[in-house]
Amino acid sequence: MNHSIDAFLDNPSKITNARPISYQVDNISEGRAAAFTETANYNNTTCHAQAGHQETVGSIVKLTNLRIQAVRYNQTVCGDVLINGYPVAHIPDQDPYVKVREHGLQALPTQPAGPANSGWPQFDPPDTETYNLQGVQFPSDGIYLTDFAQRPTTTEFRIEGSLYNAIFPFRDDTANTYRATEISPFTTGSKTLQGNSAHCPLDLQYEIQKVANLVIDVP
Repeated sequence: MNHSIDAFLDNPSKITNARPISYQVDNISEGRAAAFTETANYNNTTCHAQAGHQETVGSIVKLTNLRIQAVRYNQTVCGDVLINGYPVAHIPDQDPYVKVREHGLQALPTQPAGPANSGWPQFDPPDTETYNLQGVQFPSDGIYLTDFAQRPTTTEFRIEGSLYNAIFPFRDDTANTYRATEISPFTTGSKTLQGNSAHCPLDLQYEIQKVANLVIDVP
């Protein structure tokens, strides 16, 4: 009996009648089937439209709460601290100094943005509607950074400064210098940079906070 492939292809068929393609291997010496196999397996999958949802694509973080701790002696402090190049704390070498008791913790005087880029810089947040930031406040009490989860460049806080005891007898040997970099992804919480003065060490403390998540609506 001869079969024509053309006749088979000319005969329309319903998709519901389709089956996975299979083939048979015969034993030549006996003329009986030796093995059967399917070339593919199919699962019946039903797709449904997915309702709109939200995705977190990053966050806004803040470096704030600058403090100093006198490791040794009561200290009368002056000097500067810069964050990302901004002089956020400036204590002139004159009264009123910042006075810290031995082992005591004292907040550094900071202020909102002022002349000559002094103080905490003003933050310009990303689009509030796109990232669902309506109602989020950004007071001028720290430096804010927008940290995207998939970013082309690294986001970082750079901490630099020099603080010293203004009236210690060994004044020239009392400088504490600080230099550190916090790189994304950030670890939130309080951090301490140890003072390196031989006579009057002052530890510099700061805090990194997450202010808000950047959330987008996915249709």
